Amino acid sequence: MSKNNAMTKKKTPFSIFWHKLKQRKTAMVAGVFIVLLVLTAVFAPLIAPYDPFKTDYSLSMLPPNLDHPAGPMSTAGIY
Repeated sequence: MSKNNAMTKKKTPFSIFWHKLKQRKTAMVAGVFIVLLVLTAVFAPLIAPYDPFKTDYSLSMLPPNLDHPAGPMSTAGIY
């Protein structure tokens, strides 16, 4: 019977790591943030399907529409 107790109390390195990680709230917040960044990078083509390097200056002065609620900008950023 004591052999079973010794086996159930044996911890793996991952379980020790996970236990210590759960105790540190800032580490958990940082981990969630990193996971969100990775998910954003993976799903970036779905989030922003437009080519950032394609420039069409004829659309730069059009008003906002349903496809571009902030207005169709001709460049990737606002300078």
